[in-house]
Amino acid sequence: MPTSSVLLALLALCGVLFAVYRRLLPQPIPGIPYDRKAAQRLLGDAPDMLREVGVTRELNMWLVKQVYKFQAPLCQVFVQPFSQPWLLLTDSVEARDIIMRRPEFDRSNFITDGLSPLDGFHGRMKTGLVWKTTRTWLQDLIGPTFLNNIAGPRIYQNTLHLVDFWQTKARLANGRPFDVNEDLNHSAFDGMLSILFDENFKHTALGPQIQAVSQLDPSSVETGLNGEAKFPEGQLNEFIAGIYETVDAIDKVTKSMSPTFAMWWLRQTPRFKKIIAIKNQVVR
Repeated sequence: MPTSSVLLALLALCGVLFAVYRRLLPQPIPGIPYDRKAAQRLLGDAPDMLREVGVTRELNMWLVKQVYKFQAPLCQVFVQPFSQPWLLLTDSVEARDIIMRRPEFDRSNFITDGLSPLDGFHGRMKTGLVWKTTRTWLQDLIGPTFLNNIAGPRIYQNTLHLVDFWQTKARLANGRPFDVNEDLNHSAFDGMLSILFDENFKHTALGPQIQAVSQLDPSSVETGLNGEAKFPEGQLNEFIAGIYETVDAIDKVTKSMSPTFAMWWLRQTPRFKKIIAIKNQVVR
């Protein structure tokens, strides 16, 4: 009799465990295409996504591949374990209708969680009073008066600095090509800094690069593997460096299986705490 009781208990336990396992599996929305193999895994599409994005660093390209795989205007993928699937909509007319005329559709958790390193940025908020109040602070920044009298002249001045910098690089490169991607990032960032802080913040992102390059002579410029001229990078101000690291944090949080946990873990790191402290010091 005791043996029968133990056997029944084991069978009951196995039944409960199997039921829990089935409940934890991805739950597809009926009628929408999905990968049936992924639906039979606890982690769904997440391992495949992480494997590819870890190499390409392009989450959007992986999502586009899923759309091509299903050949449907609407499909679903299981990226975050134990949660609802992501719906990928490629019909531009329907997408526009949802964005502009369907208030029941709000920002997804993918946006609000993925942009969590930006903290109080209105672009990651669900619509509501806080979102509306925060957004009104920026409403004048796209008006003709602000763009023509404040933003335009500062962007133009920063562009002139960029052109002068490239002329110096071209002279030092002596006919060799050189990479300008980071130069464009720095120049755009300086434009935003000058618009936001005016003369109250003296540091720039392009300034240290100009200083580092201006001290070179053509014979000291190294040549890369593809024949390009390689220039040294100047050290950024700690506030500017922290902003760039925050952007990198968005990339890491967005591409993780659990953005909420990834952001919590990031907030515990001494480096991120220092970045927030520096940001608060500069802004205040």
